[in-house]
Amino acid sequence: MNNFKKTGIAAAAIALALSGCSTKSEAGAEQGSDGIKTGPGVTDSTITLGALTVASGPGASLGTSVLEGQQLIVDQVNADGGICDRDLELEVRDTALDPQRAVAAYNEIKGDVAGISQLLGSAPTAALVDSIEADEMLTLVGGFSADLLGYEHIQIPGSTYDIDMINGLTVLAKQAGLKKGDKVGHVFVEGEAGANALEGSTFAAKNLGLEIVEQQVAPTATDLTPQVSALKAAGVKAVLMTVLPPATASFVGVSAATGLRVPVLTNSVGWAVQLLGTPAAPALEKMLLIASPAAGPNSDVPEVKKFIADYTAANPEGKPESATLQGGTLMRMMVAALEGACTSEDLSREGITAALRKLPDFNSGVGTTLDFTSPELPPSTTTFLQKPSKAAVGGITDLDEGMTDPSVEDYLASKG
Repeated sequence: MNNFKKTGIAAAAIALALSGCSTKSEAGAEQGSDGIKTGPGVTDSTITLGALTVASGPGASLGTSVLEGQQLIVDQVNADGGICDRDLELEVRDTALDPQRAVAAYNEIKGDVAGISQLLGSAPTAALVDSIEADEMLTLVGGFSADLLGYEHIQIPGSTYDIDMINGLTVLAKQAGLKKGDKVGHVFVEGEAGANALEGSTFAAKNLGLEIVEQQVAPTATDLTPQVSALKAAGVKAVLMTVLPPATASFVGVSAATGLRVPVLTNSVGWAVQLLGTPAAPALEKMLLIASPAAGPNSDVPEVKKFIADYTAANPEGKPESATLQGGTLMRMMVAALEGACTSEDLSREGITAALRKLPDFNSGVGTTLDFTSPELPPSTTTFLQKPSKAAVGGITDLDEGMTDPSVEDYLASKG
């Protein structure tokens, strides 16, 4: 059973508010004047979506970028006539990555939205997952832990942390010339994300004949000097990281200063463009690789180039980054679900989720094709290796066009 299923809070009762321009069908479902079956958040003129973002606290820059990407897609959809002749609207709440605030925000808006276009942070997600499933609220999560798989109404936008670690470590081992018996450090944050990434690195290390040296840290850790010292003493030849960006900067900066100059590979959760404004920037550009489930903003993928051009035109002073792209992908996923629901003449919550589950080959817009038909499986197994670069749009540059190591198939099979 998923950890989130054990830790999620009990669902609250659903409050359904009827629109003044809706009628009841004989079956008891809500219905718009155009005959389309509707539900909470849907009127004859609008479809309202919730956005549980992070506008304050340590993740504020990430949340702002995700929201900007979402708003760009909303504006484009509305300019093209909306969905089912209805404009999209966002009801935004700030969780500050606090699960209690997330629960309060969700309960405040859940009766007035058709779905959640973004939910950021593992702690808020864990607190809400049971309520989301009970309310049948399609919710798109800006995270990549495998613990988020297996839920009918929750969807992630790419490969999971464990898969990115398998793909990333396999490539890193070749590039760094790692040999059987070599030690590789893995610094990971306590909780579902870190445990999920460690599962992947452990699998890949066993295949490659490497030894993983574990170092667990708290989510709030910002000084990783002890971890650098421990891994240096262990004689590691490379280091994997699944931590928040401040911890990444600390580890790489201290490593460079103390002589542990080995390749460092982080999951995407450990990177933010703001790190290039820290004293660790030179070391990050030299030592760090990023294993990401999506192409970066400097990519040559046509959809990425168009998105960045559209973003720049709409936000001349803005600075697009990977999180901006992720916001766009999440909103495109929601739009695709809503368009499918419109075609089926069913904009109820059940109809919206059902429409998403009929999409086997969704173009993410960031270099991957996503399959949403099975909630139990990651929608993609593609990983992009990237490198920090102050000269690149968004502060990173892609090193490949995305790859999946053949061992991933064996890994997924081993998990049943």
